[in-house]
Amino acid sequence: MRKKDSRGFTLLECIVGLAIIGILAAFLLPTLANTLKLEVKTDKDKELIDYSKHIMESIKSDIYNNKTVDITNDLKEDFKYNYSISQMENLSKLKLDIWRVGNEEDIISYEVLLP
Repeated sequence: MRKKDSRGFTLLECIVGLAIIGILAAFLLPTLANTLKLEVKTDKDKELIDYSKHIMESIKSDIYNNKTVDITNDLKEDFKYNYSISQMENLSKLKLDIWRVGNEEDIISYEVLLP
């Protein structure tokens, strides 16, 4: 009897291996899709936070320099905001609400006391 040459994988072993890889991929693909969605949302949130900090600093600068608050040059089309300035004894209270157009439920609010 001739000895069997066992240098490779049989067809059945290859099919079982591919089936295992397919099952693992079926579990991992939805997780990967959710991760990509969260990455896009995180990037948008970071952009909103960065822009809101920029607007806040512009307003504070105008207040410190006794200028009329004017941030029309800093406006971006895809953001909207409201701000209010109120006086409290020796301090000014600055309140800023900012959100992305079309996504009004994600509002970032800041309140700052200024001397």
